[in-house]
Amino acid sequence: KSMEWYRNFHSNYDERKSTAAKELEEIGPDLVFSNVPYLGLDAASLVGIPSVALCSLNWADIFNAYCGHYPDAQKICSDISNAYSNASVFLRPEPSMPMTFLSNTQSVSPIAFIGRRQPEFLRTVTNCSDQMKFVLIGVGGVGIDNFPLEQWPELDDVTWIFPDNTLACSSSNKRADFVPQSQF
Repeated sequence: KSMEWYRNFHSNYDERKSTAAKELEEIGPDLVFSNVPYLGLDAASLVGIPSVALCSLNWADIFNAYCGHYPDAQKICSDISNAYSNASVFLRPEPSMPMTFLSNTQSVSPIAFIGRRQPEFLRTVTNCSDQMKFVLIGVGGVGIDNFPLEQWPELDDVTWIFPDNTLACSSSNKRADFVPQSQF
């Protein structure tokens, strides 16, 4: 499915890029900031708007790892890589992928808060037993309208915490072991 999506998206990539560039010209931003979709970076370079990418990963390497074996993957990977190369700078918070194909990267310190365990709070809010374990799910890069919740495992003493919009877009969102992040 991933390669099918990329093939579709890149079948008219130059047209998409031109359309996005025209839209950027219309709104006239001083800067494009990306975490880390590549089309906007590519469009910004087309119309001379500076851009900054910020992420510990990039879709060129991920795409190549999962879809690089397909005969038509090289052109798609090249489009993605070129878009990232067009950014004024690609900030890489540590830890991050090496991104050796880019010459515009700059490593930066980690961007995070140090959390603290609060299992009692989670159990109180969800009215769960002391044996319950909680798993926070981040679905970055995955279309939430097609997230396969109906295939998600049901495990004893495990509650899955999902982004609200992921649950809202699924008919499987009523499971007792699915909890929206907003509940906390």
